[in-house]
Amino acid sequence: MKRRIGWLLAALLIAFIFSFGGCANQGFSGDQSSSANVSSHYYSDSVNSGLQGGESDGEGYPVFDFSTIPEYLTSAVYVVNGNQPYFLPDEYTTQSYEYYTPLDDFGRCGKAVACIGQDIMPEGERESISSVIPTGWHIYYDAQGNKQNFYERAHLIAFQLAGENANPLNLISGTFTLNSLMQEYEEEVAAYVKATDNHVLYRVTPIFEYDNLLASGVLMEALSMEDGGEGICFNVYIYNVQPDYEIDYATGYFEISEDALENYATYVLNTNSKKFHYPDCSSVLDMKQSNKVYTTKTREEIVKDGYSPCGKCKP
Repeated sequence: MKRRIGWLLAALLIAFIFSFGGCANQGFSGDQSSSANVSSHYYSDSVNSGLQGGESDGEGYPVFDFSTIPEYLTSAVYVVNGNQPYFLPDEYTTQSYEYYTPLDDFGRCGKAVACIGQDIMPEGERESISSVIPTGWHIYYDAQGNKQNFYERAHLIAFQLAGENANPLNLISGTFTLNSLMQEYEEEVAAYVKATDNHVLYRVTPIFEYDNLLASGVLMEALSMEDGGEGICFNVYIYNVQPDYEIDYATGYFEISEDALENYATYVLNTNSKKFHYPDCSSVLDMKQSNKVYTTKTREEIVKDGYSPCGKCKP
């Protein structure tokens, strides 16, 4: 009985704090039927199954409208909903926990939710996670023939926050850009929890469009509990992109972009004459655009493909 009374008092205290806290108060004001203000309970599974903005989950809650996220241009972080997370008051808690959505029919991760406290943060080093192969994962071979990973295994709930190692429900294929930007927010949360011993309600939702195997990005939300969001409060979408590369999100395959090829090309091929040139060869300027192909292949690879060096580009 005493334990129940204690939890009741704690719940009332949190409700009182958030009724005056700036972050939470701003986050839940306004028209709750708007597609921008969505129920966090439903948008992950709805997006994963292909629903788009304007539809509801069948219980009256609007679906997260991914179409409101602008196309990636230069910044890989987009602030969502005025930086106010979508948590509802009945989700507030100061009890640490973790929840990971089961993989869907395509083997993709869903939302991961946790209340981060010091009692679930790890004390030791992270173990190997190489046994997990997330959807959309692909490798490539460098010029020396060595196998390389293009993607990183990106934790939804970071190891430093909850101590999860090779949990397939918590790992997606993420670019270096995505993973490094996520780490900035993760470190902010970890530092806050360690410094205050407070709790942070935390959720990361990978956004898969339709049947795509690679997430287009992740939605990261966090709200500190004991201080009403004064310490931690954010809601951001991070694009799963990598500069200089074009990515097919349906499969996860990737290739260097044409602009990057021009900047980093080792040679320029003339598909008509079957000659290859150094990028700064004067003959490249005279080449028809329709016959010009930039490549990062080695000289040996190009010769095997049936090309020979032009007279000016011989060793």
